Amino acid sequence: LYRRHLLRPHSYPHLSALSFCSRGVNTMHASRKLRAQLTMGVDVDGRAGDGQTALCIAASEGYHTLAAALVEAGADLNLPNSQTSFTPLHSAVHAGHTEDVRVLVAAGADRSATNRRKKTALQLALSRKHTEIARVLQAKDKKEDSDETDSDESI
Repeated sequence: LYRRHLLRPHSYPHLSALSFCSRGVNTMHASRKLRAQLTMGVDVDGRAGDGQTALCIAASEGYHTLAAALVEAGADLNLPNSQTSFTPLHSAVHAGHTEDVRVLVAAGADRSATNRRKKTALQLALSRKHTEIARVLQAKDKKEDSDETDSDESI
């Protein structure tokens, strides 16, 4: 039954097929199912009824393989949940999924984006005591600062 409905996303009009695909899927098969959904012309940034994109759901559930596949497929890294204003990076940080944070940061997610409470991903990590995630976010900041310094010196 699940497989039949997965192949007919119109059976669940309140979910985009990608969001449906990312909920509770065995990550071993998720990339294959994702590619199948994309060949059917599904919007990679479609939203579920709760305002989340598939990338937000993958990041919040710890499906870093699926998150990487969505990023590769062109999912918007900074498209926020329409209800909470959590970006995929906020979702990964909130849930404490370090590997998803690494995937999103490496892909260029905006770390300065704020949620509806005006918190950045780093502020959220610190408030939730996710020290490893805070290190990942701060390490990226330090690298960018040194890159800017290097480019200023070359002028």
